[in-house]
Amino acid sequence: MTWNLDTALVTTFALVRDNFVAFFAVALLFNAPSLVIGFVDGGFAVELVVSVVAHVLLTVCLTIGAIQAMAGARPGFTVLCSRSAVLTWASCSRLASFRMS
Repeated sequence: MTWNLDTALVTTFALVRDNFVAFFAVALLFNAPSLVIGFVDGGFAVELVVSVVAHVLLTVCLTIGAIQAMAGARPGFTVLCSRSAVLTWASCSRLASFRMS
């Protein structure tokens, strides 16, 4: 199969259409703390940290979901949440251990 702009856009549209509910629910879940902190006005530093963590979790989660969907599996909401949290926690732990050594 040859890839060009048309096939890439059709594949992307089909992937998002078929998994929209799971992707949207995960995006809403991971961005909710950032929105709440923004409404409560918890301070710039707190808002920045919560926003960065939320966006990292969301990016990892959507990447995992897209890779699963391209492989033919249908990513579920709970699988996306659990795998992204585990991968993000492992990455942060590895980064913290690297900085301490």
